[in-house]
Amino acid sequence: RVDQFDPLDRDLHWPQTLRLRAPETGEEFELTLGGAVSPEVVLPPGVSRILPNCDGHTYARFELDPVLLRSYMDAWPPTGDAKAREALAIIVDDHYLSGRIPAPDYVRFLTDALSAEKDPVIASTLVSFLPEPLAALAGEDRRQAEVGLFLLTRAHSLPSSRLQVLRLLIGQAVSPAVVSVLFKTWKLEDDPNLSVSDYMRLSWEMALRFPEDAAAILARQRSRLDGTDPHRPFHADRLRQFDFVSRALSPVPEDRKSLFEELLTPAGRTVEPWASAALAYLNHPLRSEEAVGLIRPALEALEEVQRTGDIFFPAAWCSALLGGHRSDEALLQVQAYLDAHPDLRPLLRGKVLVAAAPLERASGGKLH
Repeated sequence: RVDQFDPLDRDLHWPQTLRLRAPETGEEFELTLGGAVSPEVVLPPGVSRILPNCDGHTYARFELDPVLLRSYMDAWPPTGDAKAREALAIIVDDHYLSGRIPAPDYVRFLTDALSAEKDPVIASTLVSFLPEPLAALAGEDRRQAEVGLFLLTRAHSLPSSRLQVLRLLIGQAVSPAVVSVLFKTWKLEDDPNLSVSDYMRLSWEMALRFPEDAAAILARQRSRLDGTDPHRPFHADRLRQFDFVSRALSPVPEDRKSLFEELLTPAGRTVEPWASAALAYLNHPLRSEEAVGLIRPALEALEEVQRTGDIFFPAAWCSALLGGHRSDEALLQVQAYLDAHPDLRPLLRGKVLVAAAPLERASGGKLH
C-alpha cells in the first residue's frame, strides 16, 4: 500500500505514476497516484519487499518502513538496475536528512555501499552524500570512518571513486593517522592523480591543521607555482589565486580580519570563486568557534553581493559562510539576521535557508 501525504497539511494529492520493482525477481509494478484512496499492489509469491520509484520519475520524499529501509542499507547493491539503485540512494539520503538515520549508521552505510558499487555515477552520488554525516561524527566514530574511507582511496575498483574520496578527506579529515598521510602526500607530491589545484587546496588544509607551520607550508606551496623552479611550469593565474586565498589561512587574526573586511567590498569579490574559497576558509570547521562573529556582517552584505555579483554568487556566498558552522550560536546569528530583515526578498531568504539547513540539522534548531 502506498499512502500519499501533503507535508504542509493542505490535503493535496499529486497525480503521477509510481513504478515499483521487486528486487528478488526484477518484476515491476505501476501505480497511479493522486486520489484520496491509497493504491495497493499485491506482491507475487516469493517477493518480500519492494523498491519504490525504480525509474526515478516520481516526485516525492519517500518514507519507507524501518525494517524495509534497514534491509536495503544492510545489503548493497539491492538490484542490478542502475537507475533503481540511484533512486534508492537518494531515498536513503532523504531518510538521513529527515532525522530517521543516525549519522554513524549512515556513514557506515555509505562507506559499505560505496565499497561495493561498480557504477561510477552511483558511486559519485554516494560520495556526494558523505560530507554532512561525516562532519557530524566525533571521537572514535570519526576516526574509524576516516580510516575506512582512506582505505577506499587505495582499494576501490573505480579510479574516479578513489580520487573523489581522497578529495573529500583532504577537506574533512581530522584524525591524526589520516591527516599525517595527507601531509606526507602534500610534502612529497607523490600522488600523480592529484592536480595542481588539488595540491594547492591540500596545502591550505594542512596550514589549518598545523598552524605553527602554516607560513612554511604556504611558502613551500607558493614556490611550486611562482616559476623559480626551472623544472616546474609557471602558473600565473593559480599563483594569484593562491596568494589571495592563502590570506584566509594566516595564523595571525589581524590578517584574517583584514581579508574579511575586504571581502565585504565589491572590489574584494572581483574573482568570485576566490572570494568564496577565502570566505569558506575563514569559516572553516576548525575555526568555526571564533568565526561565529563573521556570520551577521557577511549576511548583512548579502543584498549587495547580489547587486554586484553573478546570479549564482549569493548562493555560493551563503554556502561558504555557513558551511563550516554547526553550533547553536551560529544558528542564533542567522535567525537574528532573518528577524532584522523581514522584507528580505524570498529568493535571497531561500538561499540563506538552504545554506543553513545542515546547521539546523546539527543544532536541532529551526529557523523561522
